[in-house]
Parts: sequence; C-alpha cells; structure tokens
Amino acid sequence: MASQNLLAVLFALYFSFGYCATSLEQPSILSATVGSTINLNCHLKNDEQLTRINLYWFSIGLNGTLKKYLYPPPTVTSSINSASSVSLVHPKHSTDMSLSVSNLTLAHTDTYVCHVSLVFGMNNSAVSGSGTFLLMHKTLEISLDETDLICTTNVQTLTNVTLVWELENGTLVDGDPGWLANSDNSYWISNTFPKSTSLCQPSQNATFTCLLQYKGTTVAWKRMEVPCAGETIVKIHTGLLAAHQPVLLYSFILGSSLLILLVLLLVWIKNKWIFRTNPDSSLYTNISDLKRTYCL
Repeated sequence: MASQNLLAVLFALYFSFGYCATSLEQPSILSATVGSTINLNCHLKNDEQLTRINLYWFSIGLNGTLKKYLYPPPTVTSSINSASSVSLVHPKHSTDMSLSVSNLTLAHTDTYVCHVSLVFGMNNSAVSGSGTFLLMHKTLEISLDETDLICTTNVQTLTNVTLVWELENGTLVDGDPGWLANSDNSYWISNTFPKSTSLCQPSQNATFTCLLQYKGTTVAWKRMEVPCAGETIVKIHTGLLAAHQPVLLYSFILGSSLLILLVLLLVWIKNKWIFRTNPDSSLYTNISDLKRTYCL
C-alpha cells in the first residue's frame, strides 16, 4: 500500500511541476540488446546550495500509465525486476543521478523518468526529467537468400519502430517490411530488400546497412557486404557460358580442320616447287640410256 502511495505521489509530481530553477537532463532515446547492461543517464543542473536530495527513478508504460519504480529498490521485487540488478552509476556524485540496469529483457521497454525532491535551506521543491525511452531488442540478424537481403530482430512494441535499409550512397529504402506476433506479447519484425545484386557494380562489392529506428532515429544498425563477384554472379556467369558452349566447340573444330588443310596444301606446294627446280639427274641418265638403245 505504501509503495502504491509513493507511485501516486511521484506520478502527480511528474506532471505537476513545470518551471524550476533546477533541471534534470536525460537523453530522449536509448536502446539495448537483451541480456546487456545500460546506464540510464540523468544529470542535475542547479545553481543553488542544496541541503538534501532524494532521488527516484520510475517508469511509464507504453500507454502512458505509471508502471513501477526502480530506485530506491522496492522492498518487494516485481516480476520484471526479479532478474535485473539496479544501482547508481556514481553513488557519491552530487549531480550525477544516472542509474545502471543489468540483465535487461524485452519487458524493460519503457520510458524511464528521473525525479528528485530537493531541500533549499528551509524550502522544498521537486523536479523531474523529460524521460528516456528505452527500446529493447534482440541482436539484428542479416541473411542473404538467393538475391534478397533479409533483416530481422525481436522487439516488445511495434509503435514507432521500423527497420529500413540504407544503401552505400546514404539513400534509405523501406524494402518489404513484415512482422509476426509471439506468445510473450513481443514481435518479430523483418525487412526484405529484393534483388540486392542489381545494384552491384562490376568487380566491386555492395554494402547494405539495416537500421533499427524509433520515430525516425537510428538506435541500432548492422551492415553486410554483398560479394558482387561472388557465388551469385558466378552462377549466372556459368549459366551463360554453358548456353554458348556448343557454338564455341563447333567453331574450334571447324577452325582446326581448316588449319590442318592449309598446312597440308602448303607442304604439297612446297614439294612440287622443289621437284620442278631441282630435277633428279638419275632420271635423265635413264632416259639417255633409252635413247641410245632405240636409236642405233
């Protein structure tokens, strides 16, 4: 009951306090992979002398409702926090309110608010940060299926979350997006970029980058280099060679036959020329003998 009252008070303070001389700075978006550790950064900016600071961290769900608080650690651990470890990044620092959260799961996808209650001498005040949206996801995976590039990952929400492809020239393309709901209320999302080898240049590789974006801001990416002179192109090239192979074979046989005939003709002409210019003397001797025999 006490924890619910504290959550109600913090939630009211988060939406009630507007302008304050003291401010808390938080990044608007962070992302992390399942099983990793992340620092939820929060820095206090204040020009006045503070007597006391009470720090609180709580989360607001995707539907805008107050879900839980992370710091101070709750007396009864919730199911979401049971496997995680929460601690201050710099416990003795007077202006660094950052929180470290380990063993992250997809269920940690939320907006996290840094909140402090302050004492200025005899005056009390409170201020909240603008909140950091933490997008949890599994590692991006890229595969090449024939000529199609496929990028996939697992996320907790589809709201404002997209996968897009970036080409080498910086052009963003949507490709063919898709998603599949899981039993744990998470989603597999994918993006297929068809005919990737059509962008290849001769003797060069093409680089494609898959971007995971939240509200158009890239939070994670993975790059793949497609070998344009690799297996896919070689197979196509081999097919073209196989189609022209009979024509080349017939041309080789015909050319070889003509060359052999030409060589034989040249040898015959050479021998005939030698016969005419250098007659055998023994032939004339025999003819002379015949003349002497029949002309007595």
